[in-house]
Amino acid sequence: MHETHDGVQDMACDTFIKIAQKCKRHFVTVQVAEVMPFIEEILNGINAIICDLQPHQIHTFYEAVGYMIQAQSDVQVQERLIEKCMSLPNQVWDRIVNTATHNLDTLKDPECVKQLGNILKTNVRACQAIGHPFVTQLGRIYLDMLNVYQVLSENISSAVAENGEVVLKQPLVASMR
Repeated sequence: MHETHDGVQDMACDTFIKIAQKCKRHFVTVQVAEVMPFIEEILNGINAIICDLQPHQIHTFYEAVGYMIQAQSDVQVQERLIEKCMSLPNQVWDRIVNTATHNLDTLKDPECVKQLGNILKTNVRACQAIGHPFVTQLGRIYLDMLNVYQVLSENISSAVAENGEVVLKQPLVASMR
């Protein structure tokens, strides 16, 4: 997933998700001559694995990992895997929310809005793969998400009131939507 030639990372992510869908149970069980399930190794090195990927590839990666986590039959282990899987997006989410708590203008920054959108897309893709057990993760971000949506909605409304509906086509406002 670190190869920089055009299309190679997309192919790697597409292949990874296909393998994850077809062999998900193998990732959550300890294999012969291994000390831990491979999902644990993936989650331990997730930062290094996704560091060179584009946002859409990261979403695919999280969906693939979600299929593996979904195959874990032990509920407590599954919850721990979800928490570990979502640790990186949650750290960024928490940092943005904490900063916005002190300064709402943070949520007018294009890069911040872009990061929030990517974090939510990552959550959606993981949730689609994991299913109902993902409710613990949703519960973790739910109230913050409602508050962020409220502030972004107010930002959009005030921008429309000041500049008319044409402002809805501007990149920042469009990404807030």
